[in-house]
Amino acid sequence: MLLSVAPLGEFYNCNEDTTVYFDPASGDTHLLSNFAAYLLRQLAVQPMDIEQLITRIAPDIDPQDIPELSRHVPDVIAELAALDVIAEL
Repeated sequence: MLLSVAPLGEFYNCNEDTTVYFDPASGDTHLLSNFAAYLLRQLAVQPMDIEQLITRIAPDIDPQDIPELSRHVPDVIAELAALDVIAEL
């Protein structure tokens, strides 16, 4: 299943561990982790499935953290889907 963000909303980084995200599709504002905001930005570049997303972000992650990343990304994606900020294609 491919995941996508359309249209990408506005981000405000609070200079903490969170980012405020305005979703133009719904008009809702969400408080996201910086990592969740990073994933949204990656999905806005092109639709990807979870494995493609992990492969795309792996170069930005410490190699020792890849196993944890593989466990964590699906949970973050599920949270973003529950907020309706990503769509399955």
